[in-house]
Amino acid sequence: MVLRDYLTKQLKDKTVFVRVDFNVPIVDGWPVQTQRMKEHAKTVNLLLKMGAKVVLLAHQGRPGKRDFVHLDKHATVFSKIINRPVRFVSDVVGKRAQHAVLSLRPGEVLLLDNVRMVEDEMKCHDKRCKKSMLVKTYKDICDVFILDAFSVAHRAHASVIGFSDRAIPGPVLLDEVNHLKRLKNAKNVVLVLGGGKPEDTLKIIKKWCSDGRAYAFLLTGVPAVIILSYYFPNRSSIKFIEQKGFESLIKKYVSLSNKCKMFIPRDVNVNGKIINIEDLSNRNVLIKDIGPKTVEYYSQIINRKTVLFNGPAGVYEEGYVKGTCGLLRAISKAKMSYLGGGDTLEVLKKCRISRNKFTYVSLSGKAFIKYVSGESLPGLRMLKLE
Repeated sequence: MVLRDYLTKQLKDKTVFVRVDFNVPIVDGWPVQTQRMKEHAKTVNLLLKMGAKVVLLAHQGRPGKRDFVHLDKHATVFSKIINRPVRFVSDVVGKRAQHAVLSLRPGEVLLLDNVRMVEDEMKCHDKRCKKSMLVKTYKDICDVFILDAFSVAHRAHASVIGFSDRAIPGPVLLDEVNHLKRLKNAKNVVLVLGGGKPEDTLKIIKKWCSDGRAYAFLLTGVPAVIILSYYFPNRSSIKFIEQKGFESLIKKYVSLSNKCKMFIPRDVNVNGKIINIEDLSNRNVLIKDIGPKTVEYYSQIINRKTVLFNGPAGVYEEGYVKGTCGLLRAISKAKMSYLGGGDTLEVLKKCRISRNKFTYVSLSGKAFIKYVSGESLPGLRMLKLE
């Protein structure tokens, strides 16, 4: 059953728990308003219109990290997005939180505090989640549980899979899953793989290569730096790889390149200077982006294909976006285009390219990676959507 099936049911006075993803960058002490928040707002407004009492479950950061904060300011930001008050309680499973939930009226929304402040939130696995503090506290209060955030579906946490006996998928999650299923069934896909997490890229290559559904793998970002260091070794690249602990990945990438149709850059940007890859050997230069020849070459391969893009081609945080922007312009003209990776929306802004130019732009990071790598996601398994 999905949310739209409840349109014909009586949700008035029902207490609906919604797992959203408010894990966003914190700037000057305030959460940044994101597209993900805006999409969740549509779900919340629909429920409020139906007369439900809405309780939002969300997290921010990890224990011990600087961005592990309370969600009071998230409530303020989200209230501006949905244009109505969002109540907040600095508690999750205690008496204050329970009272706040029980005092909700139809058409009201409450955001509980950071669920990761509950001791066993991140310690439950499948059946054990039923015994978590969150589920035990609200099992007799929560009428319907909606997993709206695909971006947390890879987590076997209490707030994700604990309420499995009353769980339905939300519109945001369903939209992402439906698009990714089309990608999953596509053939002759060009995968443009960059970013700074080469282990994840390796998993994607292995999956798509073994399935025989990839037309080509176009490497950029750190994956390209790793394989170029083998064929055209230079001191800065090798030092970077050692510092990051990527040495063991070199042989793995080279091995896959012999089995899969893998392409490497023809030229690169090293601190603002464009050089051919043949000129990298034995030099002390650090690769920051791909060059114009590579953009042109990759664009020809991308032409009129179905494309999966994951991760920027260059160090966009330092302003090296030309390579990424060039590729994204080519991908925007592809037959079908799917963009993933946690940095993608930010990169699109820097390139001044509308997300509407693409078939789908994922709101997820790690969950997207795991899905396209063929891994099982606990949230989707719970909802029987795998």
